[in-house]
Amino acid sequence: MKIAQLTSSYTPVAKNESKAIYSHVAWLTEGLVGKGHTVDLYASKDSQTSAELHSLDFSQGKEYPVEQIRYKQWASISDCYRNAQKGMHDIIHSHFNIMSAFFADMVSTPTVISIHSPIEEWMKPILMKYKHLNYISFSRAQRKQMPELNWAANIYHGVDMELFTYNDSPSNYALFLGRITADKGTHDAIAACKLADVPLRIAGVSYETEPYWHKEIAPHVDGESVRYVGQANFDFLVQCSVNIVLLFVC
Repeated sequence: MKIAQLTSSYTPVAKNESKAIYSHVAWLTEGLVGKGHTVDLYASKDSQTSAELHSLDFSQGKEYPVEQIRYKQWASISDCYRNAQKGMHDIIHSHFNIMSAFFADMVSTPTVISIHSPIEEWMKPILMKYKHLNYISFSRAQRKQMPELNWAANIYHGVDMELFTYNDSPSNYALFLGRITADKGTHDAIAACKLADVPLRIAGVSYETEPYWHKEIAPHVDGESVRYVGQANFDFLVQCSVNIVLLFVC
């Protein structure tokens, strides 16, 4: 089967990428290639992949104005659908919540759209216009945000049990893993651990210029009962998989 994986051209796709969408796409792509499928990956030029890489000139670690990012994303998506029109793809798997929806009906090649992030209010009118497209959820609860969408499948995130092994003698702390934002519930993790009298370590991207961090998180971080360890890389996650009591995955 000829499969297109379509994702942002700004962040590299790699198995050890700390941003979850891009590690997810990397593992999925390598799995499909390993099963003998022909896979075209539309992603950053810095991506690590066995698929055929289609990329634009985004340099890893460099900040670009929002306008440049947006236009280069359109260009990458357009390339994908133009190639589909030429018969290069049997199916397009998009990892954009919205952006690929504008192109999907222009070609006969079907698109499936994985919804990786929460559906914000401003997105709903646009998604309603394209509710007939094929959407993939990662949990049944996720669908409650917009039950009107054509949810074609529910596919839970997989876990490689050879990397993330079970340990029946873990250290006495819980781990929150995810972006430190209100919708991820970092404050709920803090409250739960305080009630349970279990130390908490917080790993993820912090937005220290936002009020949420200063009002809901920073006052509780004391280095003992609540510790912030920064953004987690892949090696950190593998190490933590053998010594945590509780894992908040958001």
